[in-house]
Amino acid sequence: MATAARLLHRSRTPLCTIAQHTGYTSEFAFAKAFKRHFGSPPGACRKQVRTRRPFRPSSTS
Repeated sequence: MATAARLLHRSRTPLCTIAQHTGYTSEFAFAKAFKRHFGSPPGACRKQVRTRRPFRPSSTS
C-alpha cells in the first residue's frame, strides 16, 4: 500500500495501472483494499496531492 500511495502522489499513472503494479487484478479490489488500509479511497489521496495538502488518512480504521 505504501508503494500505491507513493505512485498516487508522484505520478499521473491511472488507478488501474497502479492496481496491476501492486498485485491487484482489478481496480475495484485495489480501491477497496486501499480504503481499508488508509481509511480513504485512492482518489481522495490523489486529490489532496493536487491541492498540495498532505494526505492524511481518516482515523476510522
